[in-house]
Amino acid sequence: MQAMVWTESAGSTKWQATVDRIDRIADTNSGTYGVRLSINNPDQLIPVGLRCRVHFLPETVAAGPLRADGVDVRVLKRSGQKMVGFKIVSPPQYSGADLKAYLNRLRNAGMNDFIPLSKKQGARRIALGVYHSRRPAEERVKELEAKGFEVEIGPWYRQKEMHWLLVKGDSPLLDPQVAHKLANVDGENPAPSRRNCAPVWSRTP
Repeated sequence: MQAMVWTESAGSTKWQATVDRIDRIADTNSGTYGVRLSINNPDQLIPVGLRCRVHFLPETVAAGPLRADGVDVRVLKRSGQKMVGFKIVSPPQYSGADLKAYLNRLRNAGMNDFIPLSKKQGARRIALGVYHSRRPAEERVKELEAKGFEVEIGPWYRQKEMHWLLVKGDSPLLDPQVAHKLANVDGENPAPSRRNCAPVWSRTP
């Protein structure tokens, strides 16, 4: 199930959460049982330890707007990564002295458009630029190599929330127009393509 979670300390901000565990044993003293919900927090903008309130959404709301007799259509989601361009980084520097020497070489070459990466982002590496298309990235690589710097070019990813549809039931019960819409659902491109969404049919007994 889905639920809306909010806290008085965050004003009117609400987050959508998903039930991922239900306690199998109830507390007889209070007549309640525990439920755990999970919320995507990739940027760590939601602090821990907040006293929150929760409102569980009806299953008809959580399932999404597309429904038909004998067929259940659910909208599922997860966080993932999408390639948005190219990044240029230094080779890994295997010691603090190597890292410092590389940084000094950059500064001595009159370059200041670089960022040393944290160990979480890339151990002992230096970011030297991110680009949405390959051509300017390759030009940057040539510029750096001409100055004697060995660099690496690779994909640049960003966190993205992705959705897909789970269709359960007897597929022949679906109206042909609804089935066509399901096969062409795409939340990103203005001209949907069948390859962007593959409904999963699951016949019920």
